[in-house]
Formats: sequence, C-alpha cells, structure tokens
Amino acid sequence: MDDAMWFHSNEATWRSLVDNDYWRAVKRDHQDVEQEMNALDRERIRTLTPSAFFTWLHDRYFFWKYTQPNRLATTRASLLKYQMKDPLLTRLGSIQRDLFAVRPNHVEHGMAVATQIPGLGVAGGSGLLAVLFPEWFGTVDQFVVDALFHVHDLPERRAVAAMHAKLFPASGSPGSLSVQEGATLIGIMQNQAIALNRRFRSRYWTPRKVDMALWGDRSHRG
Repeated sequence: MDDAMWFHSNEATWRSLVDNDYWRAVKRDHQDVEQEMNALDRERIRTLTPSAFFTWLHDRYFFWKYTQPNRLATTRASLLKYQMKDPLLTRLGSIQRDLFAVRPNHVEHGMAVATQIPGLGVAGGSGLLAVLFPEWFGTVDQFVVDALFHVHDLPERRAVAAMHAKLFPASGSPGSLSVQEGATLIGIMQNQAIALNRRFRSRYWTPRKVDMALWGDRSHRG
C-alpha cells in the first residue's frame, strides 16, 4: 500500500482488492470457511452455549485464522488444555458474554477481552472481533503493519514505524504487537473506512473491508 492508493485511488481499484485479490489469496481448502466468516451470523454465535462456542472456536474460527498447520495445532492445544482445567467452560462463557458487550469506541477493551481466550494473541483476538463485528473492527498483524508502514503521510506514521521496527528488526528476534498497538491499528482502519465512504459516497466500507483490501494489496504486489 502506498500514499497514492491510500489517499487518492478510486473505488473500483479499492473494490478490486477486496473482491478479486483478497479472494485469490485464500487457500482452496479455506474457501468454505472464508465464506462462512464473511457472512457470519453473530446472533447465532452470541446465543451458543459455552460448549458450542468452544466447538465453534476450535473447529471453525481457529481453522479460519491459523492457516499454517503447526500454528493451528498449537493454538488448538492451548484451547483444549484450558477445557481440561475448566470442563464446564464457565470462564469461556463469561468471556463470550463480555465480547458481545463490547462497544465500537472501546477498541482496546474489546481487544483485551478477545485475547483472554486461550490461543488468541492480538492478531487472533482482532480477527475474532473483525468477523463478529466487521463494521467496527479489522484484523491486525505484522502484514498490516508492513502495509501501513509504506503509507508515509499517515497521521499515525510514527506509531506504525515503531511497530514496524519491533516486528521487523534488523537483527534479533521480532517482537509482538501489544493490545494498545492493536487498538491503534484498528483505529486507523476505522478512520479509513469513514474516509473511503465519504470519498466514494458509499456505505460499503468497514474496518474489516479495509483489512481485506490491505491483504489483497499485499497478495497483488507479491
């Protein structure tokens, strides 16, 4: 992503990133779950029992989010270990209720709630919020930071540059995003969705659509 695209490109170009480039990057064996998450009925998820919510996380959400087999295995193991400690899933049921009490202007709080689920860090927590509340949240990870790092006139440029330096160090092991940093990135997506809707006189754009466009742009550029 560059300044010309972020600030000046027309809607057809943006839409192509979402409708074409994003979907071309989805693995063949993930097409079904991707479609499911893209049209998720959050009321159905809200009313699941804790046990059914656990199963949905384990079987569907984690499978959607963690496309690398080793990462999927380790995150699922964390969730299963949690179940062994709390067979009735009392705590998970509480987290589920708290998730659906999150408000759009309380991004950091939403992130803090989502990352209480075992196996979910900032990327996984933001993804869960994004599929449940796409009009409020987008998914954030190191790839989003790398994409935004190349938007030089971004008002949050200094914060993004600091995240980029941590995630892509010249030497040593990379760090990880904090909840606060994740909230900053989601705020950028929220602001961009508002800006795009104003620019194009549209109601189409949401933070989730912006994160899909960022991913599509990355896959398009290789």
